[in-house]
Amino acid sequence: MRSRRRLFLLITLGTFAACAESAAPNGSETTEPAADASTDRKKDTATSSTDDGAVADDTGTTTKKDAGKDTGTTIDDASVDDAAITDNTIPDVAVIPDTSTPDTTTPVDAGCNDLDFSGSHPELTVNYVDAGKPTPTGGTLLDGTYYSTAFTAYSSGSTKYTLRAVVRIAGNKIDTLKDDFSGTGKKLSGTYTVSGKDITITSTCGASESGEFTVTGANTFVYYQTSSTFEAEFTK
Repeated sequence: MRSRRRLFLLITLGTFAACAESAAPNGSETTEPAADASTDRKKDTATSSTDDGAVADDTGTTTKKDAGKDTGTTIDDASVDDAAITDNTIPDVAVIPDTSTPDTTTPVDAGCNDLDFSGSHPELTVNYVDAGKPTPTGGTLLDGTYYSTAFTAYSSGSTKYTLRAVVRIAGNKIDTLKDDFSGTGKKLSGTYTVSGKDITITSTCGASESGEFTVTGANTFVYYQTSSTFEAEFTK
């Protein structure tokens, strides 16, 4: 009886031992995947860390290149090209409109005489009268310097010319300075002769001319150039 119990115990122990041996490989297989998962996580983590580092490096590289080169180029463009285009020294102050008092002096040709339009002698607007001109009567011209005080055109025109003139008489000598209709002062010097209402000026400088006149007072006369209905009044 005791022998049977011992035999049964041995068989039972042998069975447990066999089960223990067969369970050991299954335990190893369960542990190994856990180890692999740990290893994979480490690898993934390392890879992820490496990739992030690569991105960081790439970002750093891009930032340095873009900031260093591109920004540098932009600065160079702004400091060189833009400065060349927008030159603070331009426009030259020489071409800025003159802020001084405008010079209203009529341009005058040189030579002939020393007359000028200095002082308060004004330019005058031509008046138009739609009628025939008065009949000249002549008279005695007194020495002196006469300035234009009126211009009248006996016609139906309307162009607003502005003119002025100066006449100096001394004996039979005469000097004149007058605007022409282009706005340039023209000078004349010479001698004159009178026949009734007619006056003939023979110039030594400038263009000779002839016309008609009327002395209207001690200090005033009016003059009409030949074949003209244009009247210029002078007063000294």
